[in-house]
Amino acid sequence: VINYLEFLQYKNEIKNDGIEKLYYCPEIEFRNIYFRYPGNDEYTLNNLNLKIKSGKKVALIGVNGAGKTTLIKLLLRFYEPESGEILIGHKNIRSYPLTELGKMFGVCFQDIQKYSLSIRENIAISDIDRQSDDAAVMCAAKASGADEIIEAVDASMKRANIVLVTGGLGPTKDDITKQTLCKYFGTRLIFS
Repeated sequence: VINYLEFLQYKNEIKNDGIEKLYYCPEIEFRNIYFRYPGNDEYTLNNLNLKIKSGKKVALIGVNGAGKTTLIKLLLRFYEPESGEILIGHKNIRSYPLTELGKMFGVCFQDIQKYSLSIRENIAISDIDRQSDDAAVMCAAKASGADEIIEAVDASMKRANIVLVTGGLGPTKDDITKQTLCKYFGTRLIFS
């Protein structure tokens, strides 16, 4: 309960006053990025420079603590770099509202959360406005392989409102990973 009360008091320090729209995935550039987590003396990212061309696939590979997850958290603006800038389509990332970034990127972190929601709600959590769109939900499910879970539970998406339990019988970690990937495939993004 104490953590919950602390959470309610949390004030987001990330400014969200951007007005630009993202209609496709343009070039992304990390320019001279320095970042360290609050309370740490050592930099996690030290003068990082990286350019990702539009339409290219990139794999981030490195040892634990190398900054792979940090890079993604900066891209999603969970944190701000201490110095340097992140550009999307040659514009500073701060020029885009957080909601636009949320539509642009789908992330599946290592510490996957299992929500006590229906399968449909877990899939549509990234785009709640399309939750009742059977075709969109099923398309995201098929893209991630979670359609097998739905078929195993019930052949009809309309009746796939089984609540995922947090204890006892429930989906496997692999099943949860597939549903998490659905959130990614459910985002409204056109890649050029």
